[in-house]
Amino acid sequence: MVYFNWNLYCNFSYRPVHNFHLMLHNNKFILNGILAFSIFSLVIAYYVQYILGHKPCNLCLIERIPYISAVILVSLMFMIKKFEKAIAGTVMFFFIFGAVISFYHVGIEQGFFSESLVCDLGNANESLSKEDLLKQLENKTVVSCKDVTFRLLGLSLATINTVISILLSGIMIKVIKNYGQNK
Repeated sequence: MVYFNWNLYCNFSYRPVHNFHLMLHNNKFILNGILAFSIFSLVIAYYVQYILGHKPCNLCLIERIPYISAVILVSLMFMIKKFEKAIAGTVMFFFIFGAVISFYHVGIEQGFFSESLVCDLGNANESLSKEDLLKQLENKTVVSCKDVTFRLLGLSLATINTVISILLSGIMIKVIKNYGQNK
């Protein structure tokens, strides 16, 4: 009788682990998670921008492209149910692009890289009059990529985005590998 109870206990404890393992091989589950996480990330970015009032720099705006593309492409993948592996590959390349841009942004924030033309404040090649310069300083519409305007747990959003983009790239590689085995 004791053996039977032990066997029953082992089967119940093994079941959640087995179900979690199956979830990791289910592309639909993984893609739904990426879709939900991308929407969540965009909502947080727009919350920080519009509700909390922190203006993003040009690179911050570019770093949103992979999340917007993931929302569009994953939704498209669920609707048309064709070219799933190619669309998953495209989403993976968008997240790799996001990781590279985010890493570059962190390098600019830390002083490892100099600002590029993307971060140019728009007045480097223009000679401005005193009035134009005063208007530009009053408006302050463009934020430098060096300036960290918002931190979460002591990390800039570019640093957090670098880690997340690398993880999402790896997850998309797993999704692409799964398409050879199952959907």
